[in-house]
Amino acid sequence: MRFQGPVEEGRFLSRPNRFLTYVEVDGVTRACFCSNPGRMPEFLEPGRPVLVGPRIGGQQGPTTHVHLAFRHNGAWVGIDTRIPGRLFLEGFAAGKFPFLQGYTEVQPEVTFGASRFDFLLKGEGLPPCFVEVKNCTLVTDGLAQWPDAPSERGAKHLRELALARKQGYRAVVLWIVQRGDARLLTPFEERDPDFAKAVRLAAKRGVEAYAWGSRVTRAGVTLGKEVPVDLGPP
Repeated sequence: MRFQGPVEEGRFLSRPNRFLTYVEVDGVTRACFCSNPGRMPEFLEPGRPVLVGPRIGGQQGPTTHVHLAFRHNGAWVGIDTRIPGRLFLEGFAAGKFPFLQGYTEVQPEVTFGASRFDFLLKGEGLPPCFVEVKNCTLVTDGLAQWPDAPSERGAKHLRELALARKQGYRAVVLWIVQRGDARLLTPFEERDPDFAKAVRLAAKRGVEAYAWGSRVTRAGVTLGKEVPVDLGPP
């Protein structure tokens, strides 16, 4: 998936709120939309290299650019939470997800119960399949963990996926790790025990959990290999 518009490299200045960062590019300060509401404490160091792109379409408020990535441990880490969904669509079209073999139709943003899931897949002779895609940026010594901040919405999605499974749907949660160093993904129980409990209960009720890595460059994000998921003790 290629980034839209000219991508610029700069340095991080500050993050006054969850959805706004200030970045300096060639001596000019850019006000950037940050789509990631996570804490990301490991990245918020003034002077850290960043990638930003122009904000295209639907521009609101003072922001003129989108914050795409931080440089961390010698590699780019993507933080734009809208990208995993686009990566999923590209990967699905290219047959990159073997667990979805046979599905041919995809419908985005489908409401079920009190939630709206990212995608609904259909295929001849197969049960309709809800897919909820999550963005992961936190990796420590190869261990990816989600969420990096309490996510009531995330736990709600897992409970609704379990309900969909009970009603005859297939249900999948898929994490896209926007970096290439993840070797295992687990729920971050210390950060959000409610989500950890919800995802384990959902798995017990038939919800499937997968994760995929990716490689982030100045040009865009490329889907990588599957990352094993360990949900931990029941």
